Amino acid sequence: MIVLLGSVGAGKTYALDAINHDMSWAVVHARYNFGDKRTSGAGVPTTNEVLIQLVYGLSQRWRNRRKPGFLRFSIALIAISAKLDHKDRQADRARLSSFIDEFHAALGHTAVQAVVNQVADAADAAELLDPSLIELIRRLFPVVVKPVRRKLRRAMKDLADFPQTQGGDLLDALVALNGLSAVQQTERLLLAFLGDVRENHKRMSRPERGGQCKCAEGDQGKHVHNWAILLDDVHLPGGRQFLADLDNARDQLPHGTHDPLLVIATSGRWSDEFTEWLPPWWHPGTDDSLRPLTTLRKADYADWEEASSKYYPLLLDPLKSDHIAEILRADRESTEVKFVLRATNGLPLAVTYLARHLRDRTVERGARDVLGVDQPPYPRLAALRLTEHVDGVDIEDFVTAAPFATAPWLIPVSTEGRANQPLVGVILTELRTSLWVAALSDAQAITPNQGVLHPWVELNLVAALSRRDGGQPTYVDQFTLLRDDPDTRNDPVRRAYGMCALGQSAEVVSFFDEQFDRIPHRTWLERLLLVIRAPNHLPSDVGCLALHDEVVKAATAGKPAGTEVRNSIARLVAAGWLLQDRSSAREPALDGVIVTALTHLANKSRLGDIQPLQKAIDLAKRGRLIGD
Repeated sequence: MIVLLGSVGAGKTYALDAINHDMSWAVVHARYNFGDKRTSGAGVPTTNEVLIQLVYGLSQRWRNRRKPGFLRFSIALIAISAKLDHKDRQADRARLSSFIDEFHAALGHTAVQAVVNQVADAADAAELLDPSLIELIRRLFPVVVKPVRRKLRRAMKDLADFPQTQGGDLLDALVALNGLSAVQQTERLLLAFLGDVRENHKRMSRPERGGQCKCAEGDQGKHVHNWAILLDDVHLPGGRQFLADLDNARDQLPHGTHDPLLVIATSGRWSDEFTEWLPPWWHPGTDDSLRPLTTLRKADYADWEEASSKYYPLLLDPLKSDHIAEILRADRESTEVKFVLRATNGLPLAVTYLARHLRDRTVERGARDVLGVDQPPYPRLAALRLTEHVDGVDIEDFVTAAPFATAPWLIPVSTEGRANQPLVGVILTELRTSLWVAALSDAQAITPNQGVLHPWVELNLVAALSRRDGGQPTYVDQFTLLRDDPDTRNDPVRRAYGMCALGQSAEVVSFFDEQFDRIPHRTWLERLLLVIRAPNHLPSDVGCLALHDEVVKAATAGKPAGTEVRNSIARLVAAGWLLQDRSSAREPALDGVIVTALTHLANKSRLGDIQPLQKAIDLAKRGRLIGD
């Protein structure tokens, strides 16, 4: 089972659309979208309901091939749907035999539909099946049974081969099947389905004549195609149950049984079933017993072949600069494309939103009002459906918890820090589970083992918190709580982060001034890069360069005898803090400020090893040290 993972708006349905299009009529496949139930307001789909829909999809006419027949599945469904008393075995056998005979004799759509209605009516009257399932039988079952009704009398040993039959014949097995629990009946239906797939696959697995086969071998050699079922949003109600039921049925197959069914599913949430794989918010090496996730574009069969997991989870790739430029109809190196990439990290939902928002607009370097001063962030947050899977928590709770949801030491794993605030644990867990948290790339090898909240979520939560003006906890209220939280207050680096978020730049600069040359430069840089990740609530109508001068002035005020080192640190902190803000357009001049400040600090260092500073300078020259 391949599971394509992505948060809300990551393009899961689009990916399945593309796969479905590529399969075309060359690969026998069917599709089911669990999200349809959510949008229609209908109940949770049962495994049997999903299965009937999939059988219907697979039963269509495939070009240049005979129509597949689901003989086992059809008889099993007839047996389950029949109303039997289970008091007189011979009467029950006769009842089922009569149903099968009527299917066997039925000619034409009208006759088949009449027999199907008898089965559905009997099941409805006996309340054997869910009403929605009965309607599915009426609507779809005639299409399924039509190609097989002439073979319904064929003896099928696998349908009669389960413990409850007690060695009887096929009719005894069907009577027993009718009396099983709902869970056992579902298992038998799935086994019948898998048996039919195996039998049909033997004659329907070759690429079709003239088919658009894109396999590696293509026309160069003989090969066969799996059958595939495409399942969208399996994290929604009914989805994981279907996968679990299918997995359980597969476990019942005799060892070595050919199983040609490929399952390609999408999920907007991390599952506990992915026990062999490293969650995306953990760094490789965190647990050597787990296999790191890869992205869809980098997926390799060998990775799956070497794993023992039944699931092969793959992360959907974010949009790159080229794709964003195409959507924005702008140059790849334009300020607009660079801003959208920074703000969205390539999330398709956010990219398309900004494409509309920025239409006919020019983004200036260092601009902090790109998202619009008068544009409230709540519609953008609503589109992310952050509260969909948590009870008793609304979007205002997420906004209130924004300082804790963005703190790097709380994000990676729940055991790395405590937060003495209500609902924070629930919210942090939900953000991880819904795939909004990822391990920070350690390309610069300076800040290892950090996790980050998705920038589009972070900047909108912080923007919503910044706009509160009383009546609810404000930005200052909540970041003060973070700064004074026990786990923050007792850690000077975390406390400096809280002070930075509150705009206490003088205190932050003093902290790093006191530590410069007292601790290894690598450690000093690690701490600096963590602290300046703090959000800000600086004016959005003032550009980054002007704000930089104001922050430096505030950081050095009252220090008439400030040293050259302190002044360089003040410029470094101010420039880095503003560059980290992904809600503003990047100002390349700030990278120059950082290069100058770090070069001056390296020249003034009294420690023997300035290599970390030199490496940071090289990265800053390429704009990759901060805010990349």
